Amino acid sequence: MKRSILILAAVASMSSLAFADDAKGSGSEYQHQAGAGKMEVTPALSYMSSTMKANTTTTSNLSKIESTATTLSAAGEYGINDMFSAGLMLGYTTGSMKYSFTPTASSPNTSVSGLTDLDLYGRGRMDNVGPGSLHFGLDLAIATGNRKVDNTATSSKANASSGGMTITPAVGYEMAFGPHTVGARLAYSMLLSEAKTTTTNTGVASDSSVTGGQQVNASVFWEMPMAPVTLGAALGFVSQSATSTKAGTPAVTTGDSNSNSGVLLTLYAPWDAAPNVLLLPSLSYGHVSSMQATNGHVSSMQPTNESSNTGFNLNVGARFTF
Repeated sequence: MKRSILILAAVASMSSLAFADDAKGSGSEYQHQAGAGKMEVTPALSYMSSTMKANTTTTSNLSKIESTATTLSAAGEYGINDMFSAGLMLGYTTGSMKYSFTPTASSPNTSVSGLTDLDLYGRGRMDNVGPGSLHFGLDLAIATGNRKVDNTATSSKANASSGGMTITPAVGYEMAFGPHTVGARLAYSMLLSEAKTTTTNTGVASDSSVTGGQQVNASVFWEMPMAPVTLGAALGFVSQSATSTKAGTPAVTTGDSNSNSGVLLTLYAPWDAAPNVLLLPSLSYGHVSSMQATNGHVSSMQPTNESSNTGFNLNVGARFTF
């Protein structure tokens, strides 16, 4: 369920913005990497809200899930040389999921809190490739532990871990067009290990694992400098393959999700607030469709066809360069 409900957050992270500083390591803000010999530290605060509206014509009577999440994160990146940089990012999330049913039924809302996956990443660029520059990178997201869900008759709690390990290679290209910068980026994300969940229902624990769910994310972007601010916009398209959930010994399939697709529009305006300090505001809005959701909390919620999932993400950060 977490993968389908929070796919908008996944889309946002897959097309995450990286903004340049005074010692540019990248021509664009969107595909920024730290300059040679520079150390960058970037704290950020984001708020995400999404609403999933389900098709209640199936056996389930789940009609809507409203999700919110606030994440405080910190990233550090070092420019190894003019071509390569490396970094890491870790965050802490608090949030909730509110369930609605048609006809009316009761189910405790789920509160979510805990560390996000640890993200280790590398960035690279090659200048003078045709009229522009070629960019590439590799992200490795490592869960800080199994995803854990603790359900009772009156409450439901979960951590923020994915329970697995995900690798994401990416390649992009950009070029100057008069005072503007335009470019495109393509990323592919897949699980390197099963995403494991431990669910405790009124004191009785059980384990499950998710496989599949590969994602392809393609985005195009445009930027225009208007000192001290750069205006930018990015449009991303995401496609995710079906997932399969297994539980028990021997493991048997207990739930599946259909493939799905979505679109994400991001507006951003990095601002040079002071020497070596860049403020990083951005706002994203996304829509996902053609999805089948599953959930291990209430049996009547398995399965249900999801008709739409929309949401937004507001992010404010600051990059300090040393």
